[in-house]
Amino acid sequence: QVEAIAAALGREIPFAGISRQEARARMAVVFGAEAADAVLDVTGGDVNDELLAVRDTVSQVTGVPGRLFQQWASENAGAFR
Repeated sequence: QVEAIAAALGREIPFAGISRQEARARMAVVFGAEAADAVLDVTGGDVNDELLAVRDTVSQVTGVPGRLFQQWASENAGAFR
């Protein structure tokens, strides 16, 4: 996602990864420990076929086809300037 936003802006954006423990500590301050663990369990694990599966949920809910993150980033680049 950082790469898509950087491409939309036409410049590099520095990125520094953090450990799961650091992410949990930062998130727990805002959301609480239980919610932080739940989010990290969903997003912080290994990429697998289930996570990579393309679904039609957006179009079912909104009636409009989903977009690629790159499309969204290009359309909303002004929010990152």
